[in-house]
Amino acid sequence: MTDAPPPHAPREKSLRGFLLLAGALALFQFLADRVRVPAPWSPALSLAAGVVVLALSLWALFVGASSGLGGRSSLAALIAGAAGMALLVWLSKGLGSSVASSLALALGQACLLTACLGLGALVAGAIKEPNLLAPMCVFLPFFDAFLVLTQKGFTKRVMEAAPQVLQNVAMRVPEVSSGPKEAPLAAVAFIGPADLVFVALFAAILHRFRLNSRGTLLWLAPSLAAYLLLVMVAGDARIGPVSLNALPALVPIGLVVLLTNVRHLRLTRQEWALTALAGLLGLGLFAFGSSFGS
Repeated sequence: MTDAPPPHAPREKSLRGFLLLAGALALFQFLADRVRVPAPWSPALSLAAGVVVLALSLWALFVGASSGLGGRSSLAALIAGAAGMALLVWLSKGLGSSVASSLALALGQACLLTACLGLGALVAGAIKEPNLLAPMCVFLPFFDAFLVLTQKGFTKRVMEAAPQVLQNVAMRVPEVSSGPKEAPLAAVAFIGPADLVFVALFAAILHRFRLNSRGTLLWLAPSLAAYLLLVMVAGDARIGPVSLNALPALVPIGLVVLLTNVRHLRLTRQEWALTALAGLLGLGLFAFGSSFGS
């Protein structure tokens, strides 16, 4: 016979898994940045790199969220991750296009993932009822669309006025290049930090209330991969006033989380009404932002 494992063993296993996946992400981004391939292969391999970066990020966040981080641990992860990322980005600026600069930026991406996990888990701790998922999943896609697509949206304004600000704190899809690059860890696309935070938030809620976390991840990964590939392939195109180079990722995130978990929720009439109201408020906010010319 052997002693039973201590109660904190599953948490430690999940955190080790998160750190391993975050490290694998940093290593992959570093190698993708430094490798050189024949020119005809570059576009396809860059697309593949985007899928790998996204998959590792989602996997890491879901594994980390399964640890059930408490308030103090979440705050510590947020502070340590944000501070580490800021330090590594700052250090990289003095290293030019060297190997050390690429390595610093790649490690900074692992720190970004840690900060997003911490913030998402911290906010999830304030959610006391699983049924709040429904209004959240209905409102947030409209809110994200307002931020990203409309002239009143904060994200759109920042992207137009100072795109480097968001790029410095975003997850990078590295360009797999055939020749020298102008900058280390040059990216062909970015995954916004807010998207990663909300993935961590939803993952923490799903694990906490024992909902369909596995099914959500299995549907979320291909949905977001298709979304990312659309941006990478058709980013120069427009559908009416909407440019495909920046799309609100909370639209597929909210839909997938809701559709894969709605049967596990037991909403009362009041909660259904709240969900409908959240949708109307979100739609109204988006309509307000869209009423201003582009």
